[in-house]
Amino acid sequence: MQAARTRRGATRGLLLVGVIVLAAGTAWLAGTARNPEHARPDAAPDGRAPEAETASPHREPALAADAPGDRRTRAGSPASAPAPSVAAPPKYREPAWAACLDAVDPDAVRACLASHLDAHPDPAEIARFLCSDARHAELHLTLVSEALTRIAAPEAMTWIGQLEVGCRRYLEWGLLEAALTIREQRDPEWFLAFRQTLTPERLFATEAGEAGILITTLFLKKGDLEVRSWMESGARGEWGGTAEQIDRAIAVSLRAQTPGDETLAHLRSVIGSSGVPGGGSTGSTFVHALLDARAWPEGHSAGALETLTSLLYDDRFQESAAATVCLTFPVEPPSGCDPAAWAQIRARSLEIANKIGLVMPDAKR
Repeated sequence: MQAARTRRGATRGLLLVGVIVLAAGTAWLAGTARNPEHARPDAAPDGRAPEAETASPHREPALAADAPGDRRTRAGSPASAPAPSVAAPPKYREPAWAACLDAVDPDAVRACLASHLDAHPDPAEIARFLCSDARHAELHLTLVSEALTRIAAPEAMTWIGQLEVGCRRYLEWGLLEAALTIREQRDPEWFLAFRQTLTPERLFATEAGEAGILITTLFLKKGDLEVRSWMESGARGEWGGTAEQIDRAIAVSLRAQTPGDETLAHLRSVIGSSGVPGGGSTGSTFVHALLDARAWPEGHSAGALETLTSLLYDDRFQESAAATVCLTFPVEPPSGCDPAAWAQIRARSLEIANKIGLVMPDAKR
């Protein structure tokens, strides 16, 4: 039985390694608005997206041919009959409008898309193309923004959600937000009508994905106090939603907080809310936020470190929080942190790490 518990702990520890990588991306998202130099560049006038990392095409794998050495015979028996042939799945064929992206001139690309896209472009078809195409990454924003011109404002949130669920490749890069910005520039009345379709119930619907929560950053930048209230309440789990949506709302809501007392107070209200589910990467998100100097009133870390210590005694968040401390931060206290307080945090994190069987790849950490 002890061995079984050890195996379960080791498995959970390995899973948490993946969790903290996910949360690091969320922490980056929360910081981009406060540090514009680290954010994704704004869309260029021609609608081009920033250089995207090349993703492997999501194509159906071809069936591997039998290797010669795999055909074996038994002594005194005929060779085994070949396995019945299985038809390979149909190869993905790009839609006809994809050829428009081969044009060099951005205006020519847009004009071609205008004449070849359907009256109501299929978000699933566009999503599959985005996750399959590596040749035209710089024109993916042009494609999405042009397709969005054909979507009526009341349908846009549903369309965007289906696109995001179908291809999460650009979730952190702000492609959807950039496409909406272009749409606003071209048709402010459409954008205003789109804003009127947003409600917290719609944004936190379990089938809505995270796209709606992400694009609220457009309205936070405009000082929309109603949307800010939605995100702060959503970060505390007051609108329901999935754990991923709540974690995303935490990151987005932090953008609207003034550094210092306000940021720390907001984090404490979120951590203390019973509506925030445990598990996942939420504990890791909190660690990154609390060790960010923007959560330190008057530049002093004491309050944030006290909150972080309490986090390590909360059954909902302690495992991913401890894994983040052990695997992401060094033994030495981060700049500005009290050494004695950090030593306590480190000791508690190691205690949890040992309990869950967390693999420590670097003995010095």
